[in-house]
Amino acid sequence: MHTESTKKRMISFLNRGKEIILTGAETEMSDYDGNPVAPFFTGAISRSAFFFTLFTSIPPVPCHEDGQVMFAPYGLRKVEAALKNAGFQDVAIIHPRYLKQHIGPNTKIIAITSMNPLGLTYCDRTFTAMVGFGDESRNAYYFRKLLHNKHLHKVNAKIVVGGAGAWQVQGPKMQQYFNIDHVIIGEGEVTVPEVFQKLMKNQSVPPVIRATSAKNDDEIPLIQDGAIFGTVEISRGCGRGCKFCTPRQRKRRDFSIDRVVSETRINVQSGQRFIFTATEDALLYGCNNPKFYPNEEAVLELFQAIASVPDVFYIMPAHISLAAVTAAPKLIPRLTEIFQECLARVPEPLRKRPQRGIITLQQETLFGAETGIESGSPRIIQQLMPGKVLPFRPEEWPEVVMQALGILNDNYWRPLASMMVGVPGESDADILKSIELVDRFKYTVKMFLIPVLFTPLGDSRLWNKRAADLNRCTDLQKEFFVRVWEYNVHTFSNEWANKLYTKLAVMTGGGLLYNFYYRWKKHRNFYYNLLTRISKLR
Repeated sequence: MHTESTKKRMISFLNRGKEIILTGAETEMSDYDGNPVAPFFTGAISRSAFFFTLFTSIPPVPCHEDGQVMFAPYGLRKVEAALKNAGFQDVAIIHPRYLKQHIGPNTKIIAITSMNPLGLTYCDRTFTAMVGFGDESRNAYYFRKLLHNKHLHKVNAKIVVGGAGAWQVQGPKMQQYFNIDHVIIGEGEVTVPEVFQKLMKNQSVPPVIRATSAKNDDEIPLIQDGAIFGTVEISRGCGRGCKFCTPRQRKRRDFSIDRVVSETRINVQSGQRFIFTATEDALLYGCNNPKFYPNEEAVLELFQAIASVPDVFYIMPAHISLAAVTAAPKLIPRLTEIFQECLARVPEPLRKRPQRGIITLQQETLFGAETGIESGSPRIIQQLMPGKVLPFRPEEWPEVVMQALGILNDNYWRPLASMMVGVPGESDADILKSIELVDRFKYTVKMFLIPVLFTPLGDSRLWNKRAADLNRCTDLQKEFFVRVWEYNVHTFSNEWANKLYTKLAVMTGGGLLYNFYYRWKKHRNFYYNLLTRISKLR
């Protein structure tokens, strides 16, 4: 046992601080009870949407007693590994609630990751417009709270921001407001150690650094400890070239099965049983076909290898493309068999209670992934995302979508799909095509459909286009939102809400929202229409 004086010396030593601290906002440093879909909703809604925030908590990721996290965002784990491989040893990933204990005279660099520091992405802009008082999203609030934490600025440490959303805070005004010394844009495995070496030596570093991508996989380190959601990266980039999207800017590469299995083992050793495969399209793994026909055997070999790791109970791909599902109709059934084999490993006592990350409806385990429908208009597909529909033609897109969703549903998949409103050049005829497609969904296929306002992302080809705004939406565009939420409630009411108390909750909640909030909004008729129709009051 430690004597009291020994404990004091240990505390004194600890309070001198870690040399390099890696962290993120509270919305980034949570595993949302193992649900990888939750961050898109929980972090995107407005802080003022009290009714919704009551039911959407942001639990801190499990931490050790000293505040070092047990599971970290995958990107931070990559940066941590890159730094340690480069010779930095005094590196720690800390939850923001414990920063005070780890910042001290020895602290030289505080590096912060952020997916969405200002709330300038599709979900944040859409949900704060529809569910909030025009207030900032929780993502933006918690980022601001972190950067204005007085403990960050008590020592003369350099504040460095990176991550997928770093483009939002580049520029002198933003950096001055948040007291950011340096912003790193792009993939950081190669550039971050180089920049940090210079900062440790007090050498000159520009305020904004464009990162250099790794030339080969050997320059990208393996993670050394568990990632949130058991994340394992299987590929980067997409190759389809959609103008509104940012992954098109990244070099497309597939990681070897050996690397993927190694990181899977690391996650399992850390206690994860759920494996989330980070990718822009899981079904294009190993694909070298210019028309984007999936390499079915490569995909199956990859996921079979992941499933072969002992104690992997559930696998969830981050993204899939509907065109790939339709182009290889036998792939999803075979992939489902692999996933079901993993589920069969769950010990009998654990099957009787909900498992982290596993989707269950009416006692039936389902599989999920994110996907993009974006529009029901072949003209918009041709104009902004012709590669999205390959190997098919833009005019075939609605049928490709319907066929893909049918295949997924037949094999126990319920995807999370997005559709956009207000894209550049969109006409009423285009919106009507999208509404017609949503109407076709209603009695035939099941997914959770998310309507989003078009948002020009800073590193996409449409970065300088005007963002869609609820205040400028036409009646037809608003009708599209209503149809989508009608579809969602209709689709899942029989599975989630087939009980009187749940239906009453939807109706009463809708009524309360209208009476206490929406009646003062500019769009009274729209919200009244939305709430009464989804609650089946008319």
